[in-house]
Amino acid sequence: PSNRLRMNRILLTGASGFVGARVAHQLIEQGRAVALLLRASSDTRRIDELLGRCQIVRGDMADLAAVRAPIEAFRPEATIHIAWEGVKSADRNSQIHLRNVASSIELYELTQAVGAGPFVGLGSQAEYGPLPGRINENDPARPTSCYGAAKLATALVLERSAVASGRPFTWLRLFSSYGP
Repeated sequence: PSNRLRMNRILLTGASGFVGARVAHQLIEQGRAVALLLRASSDTRRIDELLGRCQIVRGDMADLAAVRAPIEAFRPEATIHIAWEGVKSADRNSQIHLRNVASSIELYELTQAVGAGPFVGLGSQAEYGPLPGRINENDPARPTSCYGAAKLATALVLERSAVASGRPFTWLRLFSSYGP
């Protein structure tokens, strides 16, 4: 057994997506209590077998005030934020990324207000922009799309907020996910 702090009540956004579904499966397989923030229009085919094993919070990242009560009632100990609109290549320079930044910051503030501890957000290799050779996490971030810039902006704002508040924060930059 590990003596590391174990978070048992996790709020997860983006669970109906490719990466989020795998995270949801893993959390539930680990025996954690999980609340999934899902839009009413979410395609849940990747997580259908999990729906009876977790709490579903129906709502939208664009209107987090409407889901504050059920999130507060769930009492998350940690947040994993994977939801992001405009991830297809045709949407890489869409204005939707401005809303993604704002709603991610609002989610961070909401979960902090309800007492959730660590906040984990999912970034992207797009934050780096094109670089020659192998990318190292210490390479400078120079995004060339609104998507990459919005991910980077979100990471920077949340990191600074976390430093100021003392709240644990992690930003993961995912590279080319493939397969289950």
